[in-house]
Amino acid sequence: MHTFLRPSIRAVEGFAAGDFSFVAVFGPTGWGKSHLLHCAERVLRDGSRGTVSCLSAREWLDRRPSRSDADVLILDEVKDAARTLRNRSQLRQALDLRVRLRRPTLLSLDSSPNGQYCRDLLSAKRLWRTAAIVEPRVRERHQIVENMANAQGIQIHSGIVGLLARKHVGNGRSIGGAIHNLKLIKDDWSAKTDILPACGILVSHLSDVDGWDVRDEVYDAVDSELKAQNCWSPIQLQRIFCFIALSRMQLCETSVADFLRESPAAVYRRATEGMRLQSDSSSSDLVDSCRTAAITRLAAR
Repeated sequence: MHTFLRPSIRAVEGFAAGDFSFVAVFGPTGWGKSHLLHCAERVLRDGSRGTVSCLSAREWLDRRPSRSDADVLILDEVKDAARTLRNRSQLRQALDLRVRLRRPTLLSLDSSPNGQYCRDLLSAKRLWRTAAIVEPRVRERHQIVENMANAQGIQIHSGIVGLLARKHVGNGRSIGGAIHNLKLIKDDWSAKTDILPACGILVSHLSDVDGWDVRDEVYDAVDSELKAQNCWSPIQLQRIFCFIALSRMQLCETSVADFLRESPAAVYRRATEGMRLQSDSSSSDLVDSCRTAAITRLAAR
């Protein structure tokens, strides 16, 4: 069980078991609130606690809540339905009615359990069991990426897992989208040499708050390797970098041109020159060592 989900899972399990009548799960979008609610719905429908209704809060308000509502109510996206004072007042009155009638209710909200919004919405807060989902730490993100990959039937090298865990700015939903993009190409990304083409596919997903760029990493790796082998020159650096970026990462010329501040035609020309270096037995080892250096650098991130 992921640590960041543990309090929410326990609260939802208690609701499904009948231990808690009123539960509110709080947390940022995309980290499992809706999934927990639908799990509770499946358990409750298999039980014998009366009628169960699971829907968005907006849909519930549109139906005009009344005393004849379902015995057990599960509401998702509550905050989206109460963005105006009028809707918030309507929602609060409807929830107050369920509390008075003692009808079990489970909510999810994209806010803090200690915020003003919660106090305004849940008038009898002492009757509600609240649980918060916090954004997972890097170690937990590693587990999430691995679990999502397994669920989609795709094998991913640990270096790719690490990049998605550390450098992906987004939530669990967008991580799932990134993994799906890989699956569209193939199911097996378990080789270390798969790191470069995977980064090419995931380039729009890989960044962080410090402006990290996968192109910077590859460029710096090639630069360092050429200097280590006493083969550095500006033109050699551009040839090999452009070749790796276009041929091995399969980035488009425009992406590389924007990075180098060159024209796409110049990037294509440099990549072609780099391909000739790869084909030449006297320089192919140098190109391979630069590619290996880039892979090693990315795998360590």
